[in-house]
Amino acid sequence: MKNRTALLVLAIAALAAATLHAQTPMSPRSGATTYDNLVEFSHAGRSDIHEGSRRLGEISTTQARAHTVIAVPVDPRNTLLVGFAAQW
Repeated sequence: MKNRTALLVLAIAALAAATLHAQTPMSPRSGATTYDNLVEFSHAGRSDIHEGSRRLGEISTTQARAHTVIAVPVDPRNTLLVGFAAQW
């Protein structure tokens, strides 16, 4: 259940990131507010752990990471960067 929830959150974040990229000019010189979004997900399935011939158990891992950075032009020479990042 926890993995499904994390996967759903990442899918929604990826969709939001794609929408923002599609609607925003990416050149900081344009004077427009720009966005940089990243969503990553990895999963390694179940694997046995052994010490010699002695079985110690199983391991599996899931990782997810997301970040977004918004660049807001303050004046022609300065840009304010505001961001958020999370890792599970």
